[in-house]
Amino acid sequence: MRTYWLLLPDSKDSSKTNQYYLDETGALQTGIFYLPKDVHDGWQFTYQADADGVLICNKKTTAGDTEFWHDDQGRIRFRNATTISDAEAEGTDEWQYLFNPAWQAEVTNEQQEEEMMNYEDEFDDWWD
Repeated sequence: MRTYWLLLPDSKDSSKTNQYYLDETGALQTGIFYLPKDVHDGWQFTYQADADGVLICNKKTTAGDTEFWHDDQGRIRFRNATTISDAEAEGTDEWQYLFNPAWQAEVTNEQQEEEMMNYEDEFDDWWD
């Protein structure tokens, strides 16, 4: 079965549209969820839907020293002292996307392996 977004009129406000996500089994998603890898060129963004399955969009919350922002597409971003200082030092965006932790670990491992291979290639070139 395919995954898809569903747009329906709000039951209380007919001028408003609510967005829902149904996974590959056809189940309506609630709480935190991630799209499959084949969506968004492999990027696994984090989304959140309320108890009724309505995608949360355009909302900011704070937990401890971290701010969370559900953007207009429902993707969750975060900002804290580290992302703000990195943005100032490196010119990156202070609001970073929150990704699927398993996917993030996989990407980090791939990057580390690639760096190690590059290091080994440089060492071989130097040794020759």
